[in-house]
Amino acid sequence: MTRLFRLFVSSTFEDLQMEREALHTRVFPELAELCLKRGARFQPIDLRWGVSEEAGRDQRTMQICFEEIARCQRQTRRPNFLVLLGDRYGWRPVPTSIPADEFAAILDGLVDQPADRRLVERWYHGDDNAVPPTHVLRPRASLEGEQWLPIERQLHEALRTGAAGLPVEPARRLRYEASATHLEIERGVFSVPDAAEHVVCALRSIDGLPADSSAAPFVDMGRDGQPDEDARRRLAELRGQLRRRLPDTLLEYRATWSAAGPTTDHLDDLCAAVQARLWSLIESELAEASVDAPAEEVAAHWSFAETRIASAGDERPGEDGDTVLGYFAGDRTAPLIVTGAGGVGKTTFAAQVARRLRSYPNTDVFLRFVGATADSASAPTLLGGLAREVGSRYELDESIPAGYGALVSELWSRLESVPEGRRAAVIVDGVDLLGTGRGIGELDWLPARLPPRVGVLVTAAPGPTRDLLLALPEREVVELAPLTRQHGGAILDRWLAERGRTLRLHQRDQVLDRFAVSGLPFYLRVAMEEAARWESDRPPGKTRLEADVAGIVRALIGRLSDGAEHGAVLVTRTLAYLTCAKSGLAEDELLAVLAADDAVMAELRRRFPRSPSTQDLPVAVWSRLLSDLAPYLAERRADGAQLLGFFHRLFKEVVDEDCAGAERRQRHDQLARYFSARPLDPGVPNVRALTELPYQLAAAGRERDLVATLTDFAFLEAKLRALGPQPLLDDYTLPHAPERGLVDLAEVLERVSAVLAERPAELASQLQARLLDLDDEPVRALLGRARREMRRPWLRPLTRSLSPPGGPLIRTISTRGGSVSAVALTPDGRRALAACRDGRIEVWDIEHGALARTLYGHGVFARCVAVAPDGHRAVSGARARPNRTRRSCGCGTSTRADRSRCSRDTTTTSARSRCCPTGGGRSRRPTTGPCVSGTWTTGTRSTCCAAMRGTSRRSRSAPTAASRRRGQTTAPSASGISSGARRFECWRRTTRCGLRRRTRSPPVASSGSPR
Repeated sequence: MTRLFRLFVSSTFEDLQMEREALHTRVFPELAELCLKRGARFQPIDLRWGVSEEAGRDQRTMQICFEEIARCQRQTRRPNFLVLLGDRYGWRPVPTSIPADEFAAILDGLVDQPADRRLVERWYHGDDNAVPPTHVLRPRASLEGEQWLPIERQLHEALRTGAAGLPVEPARRLRYEASATHLEIERGVFSVPDAAEHVVCALRSIDGLPADSSAAPFVDMGRDGQPDEDARRRLAELRGQLRRRLPDTLLEYRATWSAAGPTTDHLDDLCAAVQARLWSLIESELAEASVDAPAEEVAAHWSFAETRIASAGDERPGEDGDTVLGYFAGDRTAPLIVTGAGGVGKTTFAAQVARRLRSYPNTDVFLRFVGATADSASAPTLLGGLAREVGSRYELDESIPAGYGALVSELWSRLESVPEGRRAAVIVDGVDLLGTGRGIGELDWLPARLPPRVGVLVTAAPGPTRDLLLALPEREVVELAPLTRQHGGAILDRWLAERGRTLRLHQRDQVLDRFAVSGLPFYLRVAMEEAARWESDRPPGKTRLEADVAGIVRALIGRLSDGAEHGAVLVTRTLAYLTCAKSGLAEDELLAVLAADDAVMAELRRRFPRSPSTQDLPVAVWSRLLSDLAPYLAERRADGAQLLGFFHRLFKEVVDEDCAGAERRQRHDQLARYFSARPLDPGVPNVRALTELPYQLAAAGRERDLVATLTDFAFLEAKLRALGPQPLLDDYTLPHAPERGLVDLAEVLERVSAVLAERPAELASQLQARLLDLDDEPVRALLGRARREMRRPWLRPLTRSLSPPGGPLIRTISTRGGSVSAVALTPDGRRALAACRDGRIEVWDIEHGALARTLYGHGVFARCVAVAPDGHRAVSGARARPNRTRRSCGCGTSTRADRSRCSRDTTTTSARSRCCPTGGGRSRRPTTGPCVSGTWTTGTRSTCCAAMRGTSRRSRSAPTAASRRRGQTTAPSASGISSGARRFECWRRTTRCGLRRRTRSPPVASSGSPR
């Protein structure tokens, strides 16, 4: 879905200031508000708004314009281009570069005009490092606009004269003749298909416009001070082309000339028409788009992989890749650890392996890059996403539990369902960056032994996490070695060729000599980006590179921070805000935060004193910086937005130290201020604010504000509705003030997470019923806001009626197989077996609320289940379907490859199912058809040992022999079983004090409605 509407605004400068100001103050803010209510974002890109021509001293204005047009077209399908055109053709820039053959032809065309020829030769110099060789326009350095404008105009006329005889197509000749606006329109309208579907164009005509110099700047004036006839002719042709290309969507409006210039009474109609047209296109795009969050998460990681491969190519020789592919082809039981020094290319290597495995038949690849998206930054959300993807691939239950431990068990339980004949490859890059909510680098989510037909590859940089991985009793290891100088040279040549560049021999040797010190592809990448800027005539003294990663990154930051480039404050604050963000920042978020930074805006006023006063960061300034930072940034999809982040962790580490450093808390505080001012639910939940705000408050040390946020009912409800219980539970692991009420609130949310995952609307009722008597001011305020802010009918308990925090309730568990008829506990109290309506027996880990195993065998409603006193076997009973055909072995297990298979064990048990107190179900009228009982092992590989047919009545319960002899069961009778209940609850045994007293008694289980 297109969630970002990025609109490039193309217009001339001085003559359309009123129209552009009206759009920026009246139309664009309204569109941004409308988009926000629909869960989208609107960002206008107007490079001529809010900054003077001072920003163009580097002679890259048109390059930046073309890059921004391409970004708008890439990120937004429609609308992505707005044209405003009046009676002025506009500024005609000179080309920033000219191919060497064309340059020679232009000089030949000026042989009779030696002054113009000398002017061209003075302002252009050759660059043989370009492929093909070019002549490049020199920067105008300290020349002010008044000094540069006559030189530029004379230079343009000389180039146009010299290029008159060039044997090139008309489109190629435009670069010597056309205005900047015409060149933009050529890229945004005439060079793309279906322009009418994504372009909005408004043409203004001024009635009574004088035909002399009094009409300046609303018409083009020549060097003699009279109207420029060539510009007028070209403008008329351009307007005619637009009318023919956009016959049904073009907007035309008229103004009247007065002594003070054009009248303004047309602005209301213009704003209304432009807004209506833009919003119509946006609404159409939103209506056609659909959001599939799990599929979007998967696609984001594969897109990230392709980006890394495209930018790096085949960095790694084939030997390591063949080793890894051989691992996945075999029947391995231990994970594969890929490690190596930071910057050696582990991420690119993982991406290459994943792409090759994806092309293999009968191989399912589950790929994650830690930190590439918001849901891959922490272990709970990453594991939940993997479990959901595995379930979707193998047609399992799509719902997943909340809680870290539950997600761990759920993922590996699902991976045991890989069918015969298929293989699953799980690839997780950067596990050393993965947080579990209880610390960084914990590895308890990796099993000691992998399920059959499953391979796992993880990558880790040197550090504690890698040490833990290498200490695993069973593991396989691939150590990626640094690249050789020869291999680095081949990669360098390929990267340069992709950018249309090469290097002189001494320049190439300089890069490779420095690279050979470490052999790290990351170093080579940064060095290549710097060297690609070198022209062929650059002196050797200006081609020096630092020898280590940190040094070369610091040199880059220093170059960008120079006053002749972007300024120290803008560069360091931009990088600091990006590194302090939890998931990265959307471009409009970063622009807003920078605009609110007084130091940034003060520096801009010093650097551009002649620019108009504005409260926003001019897009022209930002686009230049973004163009220089682009090679070191990655665009990632997260939280329903396109976010900017660093392309490599080593780059981020240097920025952390040098740009954030001692001011880290201030930067987090600035981000917290921004996100706290965003509406949490303007129509749809604001996922960006819901994700970033708690993290920023905690990192800024604003503990009281964090407590206030985590006890704000509007925040809890919006985040629960948008993201589910797990991300909300993660917020309570952030550092906060020692509030007892917050601890109790987190406990309640964790205990009822299964309920809230299914029905988030029950949040207010659950909190009221469990926290009403709690003597804590933040919690009382939370409950008060819940009562006041509820706008729909809800069940409001008047007294505490459900188990409070610290009470005997351990966990509420929602089953996958329908309503529950019976529950049994293992003797150690760690697992519960639930007999479900669809015939399955579900084995649950009580501590983590995780589905540990699903036992398939009964074809209909399982009526009873009991566990043997040794805890190793269980027996269940159900009524079989009438006329059901069974295997000759008498086992009722499914024939699917991903189900538990019958072991044909001869273990015996009662031939008839009998009633025992464990059943707890309501009696039903007997029906015809045999009753089937199954005996199961309860170990790590649970199987059906035997299946027996007995009475024609439905089984009600299944006692074990030991429990019949002793008159005991493994758990008290399950109470409250009702038809249709899909949950059961695990409780601590209590004393007479009941729910108010904490105990360490073993758990008991009941099924039915939540208590």
